[in-house]
Amino acid sequence: MEGDPLSPFVNGRLCVRCLTLDEAVNNPDRVKYPMKRVGERGENKWTRISWDEAFDTLEKEVRKVWDEYGGFTTHASSDALLKAMESDEPFPIRMVWIETSNTLACPAMDAPRVFNAMKRVPFVVNAGPFITPISVACADMLLPVAMSAERNSCRTWWTPVRSISKACSYYEAKSDEEVMLEMGKRLNPEYWPWKDDVEMMDWYLSDCTLPDPTLFNEKPTNLSLESAKGNTPYGWCLLSRP
Repeated sequence: MEGDPLSPFVNGRLCVRCLTLDEAVNNPDRVKYPMKRVGERGENKWTRISWDEAFDTLEKEVRKVWDEYGGFTTHASSDALLKAMESDEPFPIRMVWIETSNTLACPAMDAPRVFNAMKRVPFVVNAGPFITPISVACADMLLPVAMSAERNSCRTWWTPVRSISKACSYYEAKSDEEVMLEMGKRLNPEYWPWKDDVEMMDWYLSDCTLPDPTLFNEKPTNLSLESAKGNTPYGWCLLSRP
């Protein structure tokens, strides 16, 4: 792994994460396929499933929240999320999506408290490259996530936005962009008009025009707490990166 000496951004230099990327990408302990839990939570028993089955299950679980609670919202405040999981206030948490985070062993300040709260959530998805303590303890489904060398995406931090081009693949791992696009097409296809991840990133890197310029001109959604409290019944399907 070498830096590009002609790049005006890095001048041939790489961080430690980049220098060890080949070891991470080829790590034999990575999650290779989508898997669902077959034992009790904590038993670390899984069976391989297809991406079609995984997406079908995810769509079913999200629509269940829609049907039973009238909608869902996204949320990223860990303190508010933990309180809601424990108390069902202001709304019950019916689904949690953990994206590339070993929540129990890393960001959680009180691991036992988080573990007990997560046990109350009916459906937990853990998308990541490895099976971690949070996967074993709480997840009902594991999704193999592609690393940076395995995805078509855009880098938007520290330096001007620029593209990331897929250079390799690892078994059935999918990028965040591929997962988002597939779920978007299933749940709200009119808002996800792109045929694949490359077209979606081309749109992002361009002037962001759409086939239908009025596509996102519908009435705005008020996701404030006070506004949400007025919706009864209502549930939270939290797709979070803790």
